[in-house]
Amino acid sequence: MPMPFCRPDRLLVPAWTLTAGTPLEGYDVDKLSDGDPSNPLRIAEPTVGIRGDLGVAMRVDGIAIIHHNFAEGVTLRVRLGDTPGAPGTDSGTAVTPAWPGRFASHLYANVAAAVPVVADRTHRYIRIENLTPNTAPVQIGEILVASVIDTFSGILIDAKPAITFGRTLVAGKKGPEYIHDRRTRDRVWTGAAVLENAADVAAFYALQHASYGVRPFLVFPLNSLEDEPIYARFVEPGVEATLPVDLTIAHVPVAVRELACGEAY
Repeated sequence: MPMPFCRPDRLLVPAWTLTAGTPLEGYDVDKLSDGDPSNPLRIAEPTVGIRGDLGVAMRVDGIAIIHHNFAEGVTLRVRLGDTPGAPGTDSGTAVTPAWPGRFASHLYANVAAAVPVVADRTHRYIRIENLTPNTAPVQIGEILVASVIDTFSGILIDAKPAITFGRTLVAGKKGPEYIHDRRTRDRVWTGAAVLENAADVAAFYALQHASYGVRPFLVFPLNSLEDEPIYARFVEPGVEATLPVDLTIAHVPVAVRELACGEAY
């Protein structure tokens, strides 16, 4: 099935401010869009209020919260509006983190599913807040605002994470070779696809070389918006002919590497 993603040039960068919470020195809201999930916003309180100003009304399909410490059962609300105060008539959605292991999964608020009409999810302001206190002072690595969620047309992908699941082999290190825990989030997802026409081949090749080879993007490697999103880059682009008799059919290796999130909180 197609892999959902948001192109790098369609990731919006709001001007973030705190409506609730006191940032620790060196960990202010500018860290929410610095492209480095390992460099988080950190506040002194267990409850946070974040407002993003897009400057003008813009379409928002979804919002991903990458690398956070919200406990299981803490509900976050995402709202969109045309005024800074975000009145109750705003479109919005709520998300709750899952903990499949020792650390929380990244979060995704599927605004497009909650608000199907594009005009109704086209607003200037974004508000994010946890409705119940966290079990610890809040930390958030990155917030990705997806203007448009696309899919890789015509691609069937079977992507799998590495068995080591986030551990990195450091050959030159004395002592334990694997020094990273799952929270580093340096996972690599690998898979394959078959493209059956020249247009799909050309589009896939151009996307990787023109943009995604360098700039990180939002992607759902398990092919569903219901699964965990990741902030990643393509490991290496490549398109190979599958059948010598028909060069319009190509086998495409797919590999994306998640941006590392640093050590555990």
